[in-house]
Amino acid sequence: MMSRYYRRCRRLAVLAACVGSTTAVAALAGAGPAMASVKCDPGPLYASGSSFQNTAQSVFKTGWAGEHENAKLEKIKNSNCEGGPPSITYTATSSGEGLEVFGMGNVKGEKQGELLNKQDSLVKKLEEEAKACGPKNAGPPASCLDIFVGSDDGPTELPKNEQLGGATTASGGKSGNKGGEREHRAAVVIPVAQGPVAVMLSLPAGCKIQTGSKVDLTNVALGQLWEAKSAKGAKGAGDPGGIQAQGGYAAATWGAFLTQLGYTKVAKESELTATSFTETAPEETLTRYSASNEEEVEVRSLEEAEKGEGPKKVKVPHQEKVKVKGEGCTQEVKPNVRSSESGTTYAFKGYLNQINSTVRSSLWSDAATWPEEGGVVRENSSTSGNEKILNKKGSQLAEATGATPGEVGYADTADAFKGGGATETAASTNRPAPSAATLEEVVEEEVENKAKTGKVKIKTLKKLPVKSISHELLWAQVQNTGTGAATKSSEFVNPLQAGAAHLTNCETTSLVAGDEAFPKHWNDSWNGTITSDPSIAKVGATDYPVCAITYDVTWHHFQNSKLYGHTELAHEMANTAKDYFEYMSGVGKEELTASGFYTGPPAAMKGYIKAAVENIGY
Repeated sequence: MMSRYYRRCRRLAVLAACVGSTTAVAALAGAGPAMASVKCDPGPLYASGSSFQNTAQSVFKTGWAGEHENAKLEKIKNSNCEGGPPSITYTATSSGEGLEVFGMGNVKGEKQGELLNKQDSLVKKLEEEAKACGPKNAGPPASCLDIFVGSDDGPTELPKNEQLGGATTASGGKSGNKGGEREHRAAVVIPVAQGPVAVMLSLPAGCKIQTGSKVDLTNVALGQLWEAKSAKGAKGAGDPGGIQAQGGYAAATWGAFLTQLGYTKVAKESELTATSFTETAPEETLTRYSASNEEEVEVRSLEEAEKGEGPKKVKVPHQEKVKVKGEGCTQEVKPNVRSSESGTTYAFKGYLNQINSTVRSSLWSDAATWPEEGGVVRENSSTSGNEKILNKKGSQLAEATGATPGEVGYADTADAFKGGGATETAASTNRPAPSAATLEEVVEEEVENKAKTGKVKIKTLKKLPVKSISHELLWAQVQNTGTGAATKSSEFVNPLQAGAAHLTNCETTSLVAGDEAFPKHWNDSWNGTITSDPSIAKVGATDYPVCAITYDVTWHHFQNSKLYGHTELAHEMANTAKDYFEYMSGVGKEELTASGFYTGPPAAMKGYIKAAVENIGY
């Protein structure tokens, strides 16, 4: 088997031929101790899946090509690939689509047992445009296949939908689709990182809290946000329902929500404190897309200004000026959710289930199923109004939440910060969705008049970012002491530690309620393992309770008949995958933690992760 073969190659400290072309790394001046190199596929290679780990994969890919210092301050290369590691392009799609690439199907058992390489959207694009994409597996179908896929929910096994068996069948392995022996598993599932899930709050325009303040969110209220309009007791005894009418505000409104959190309403902005809110009546004139209208504007070039000519009128197609009004605290809370199967959804719904299983136990999966009476939002209009955008990726959900007044959303903290523009404190924003969206605006400037001394005013059409109506945005501090009443500010925790490094507050040493029963053998299923716990303060007083673990899936046998068969390519692909996973689970884990927004899996899993990596083979 490749795992024994590979380990033997790694032990050799002489020049030797392993898998036909493995050589020892030459001892260079200033280099660390020589390690046996392995022949990897030259690439380029591809991977896809979980959008939660998109930023993490960027860190891993950069670090894999680098080096680190050992205890003797010697420089050690992070990869043992002969000639350096190949490039791997990771495409963030979704956990569900990632698992489908490897033949695991969806949560309903559909599309199972067949390799679906085109669920990687980049691979699909390359093949449809007849561009170079490889290496190709044997098939059928013979195609450019990802070397690994990412997922935030571990693939299932019997008695649930047998996703792991589906991968074995799809790859041409020995066991059948419905419950073959575990020893014949084709897929290896390995935890690679964990990170906090931010609860984003995009307040309505005209519903204001104190700038720079934080919102302490109880676990009960967190669960209620995604029930919204549901009546108390609708799902049975112990169901608090959605946000109930209170404080003079109707149910499921922002005024009722803030009142429930202990905020009091004040008359003016100047009276705001950290625990009060006020209402204003904003109205802004903003540029918006129009399918039929055109906007008439005045422009004046420098040449015209130098000649003393006045501005001229031009028409800009497909846009117009629109008066946009804020809805204030009477606006209903609009809970954003992912539009398709999502591992981040799996982790977040797992946490909601920990808060209240009466409501959530039947809904806990990565599917886009929610209490429909909650008024969940799976699709948003772009800020300009020119298109509808599904919340297919975590970055899309984060962008939509940050740009749309009145919405709440969940996203990995990297997406919430980078794509959504949120931080732990309330700040005014007019960011758009998509974040790079632009429309043409007239910009008036003073420039040097080359014909005469002095300056002259010109008016130029320029593409500028689209603006949403000004509103406040932040993510919540979440209660970590269970579902009872919280009386101290220390019971509410930020996803990230203080400081510019963006280090996480996830628990990395001890196991918590969601992961204490993690599988103890590499071919067991990780499905159901989550790194969240509403009462996590019992483990660590400053631990954030809503953290998610994310996995990568690769092959135990790259020689399987529908993969690469008994070929040198199978050896090279196995070497490449194993080398990358050894880096991710070792030095890469430390480098990822230092980069912020993520950290490694809990330390208690270390030995089991190592054993799983050893089972990546030929």
